[in-house]
Amino acid sequence: MLMLSEKTMIQDLGESVENSGKSHSSSFLLAADHLAVGFLSLSGLLLLTFAVSETVYLKFGLGNLAGAWLIWQGAKRTPGTWLAGLFRIVYPLAVISVTHLEVELFIHMIYGADFTFDALISGWDNFLFGMNPHLHFHTVLTQWYWVELMHLFYLNYYFLLIGSITWVYLKRNDDFAHFVFVYLGIFLTFVVIYSFFPVVGPVSERGGIFPETGWLTNLVDFLFFIGAPDGAAFPSSHVGQSVGIYLLLQPIHRYAKTGIRLVILGIGISMIYVFIHYAIDAIAGFFAGWLLYHLWNRFYHYLKT
Repeated sequence: MLMLSEKTMIQDLGESVENSGKSHSSSFLLAADHLAVGFLSLSGLLLLTFAVSETVYLKFGLGNLAGAWLIWQGAKRTPGTWLAGLFRIVYPLAVISVTHLEVELFIHMIYGADFTFDALISGWDNFLFGMNPHLHFHTVLTQWYWVELMHLFYLNYYFLLIGSITWVYLKRNDDFAHFVFVYLGIFLTFVVIYSFFPVVGPVSERGGIFPETGWLTNLVDFLFFIGAPDGAAFPSSHVGQSVGIYLLLQPIHRYAKTGIRLVILGIGISMIYVFIHYAIDAIAGFFAGWLLYHLWNRFYHYLKT
């Protein structure tokens, strides 16, 4: 009976998305789909223009176009099943993952290899604080548990990214169209910013700083090894996207609100401690997340009217 009720609930959620396609709010769910399809199509075509120089551009270019087609087909059909819910949750996460990996390719298309604004940003960081905080922060909290805690805060970004979209779909489905549109819009704006203003950050200075015995430390190193692009540091999308998610989740219980605020603060601090961002990257991320939320939220309501 429990399995049957869970299956019925999931089917009802899928049907709610399908029925929203026939209601006044459905167009904004489609707007989110159009945003993803439009960005992937345009970026895919741009990447293909460089396909003759390197096969990686061909791979990602064709991948983006294929992804755009899959999203278009899935959004257009929206079956009233558990598959619809899974599709709605997974495809924004896939778009974020893929476009983040492509940042380095976009930078090379615009500036060529090895071009960054790191000297400029590092100088701003030093001017603002009288030093570069990331060079000193880890020397204050040296115990292994601080090291692991800071890496845990960094990893909390991924839990927030995945957990928020899943929670909104399951618990606040009537707001899902709005959530996913702004959620995607904020991150895709960061991708554009990074493409034109590449900053690598101090991650290359990380080697040998932290003990190799830490499980979470090794996990973060592994994540950077398999897919961290050079150039996506200023402003911090981890902080900015987290701020945007926090604002999108309102209103929530005061305990949840406090908890998410602490997580976002921890993410911002951890970015500096673990040598992933300059301090100014994290601070800029807070402001960028707030600003981009309001811009995309206003755009959503403009489309709604």
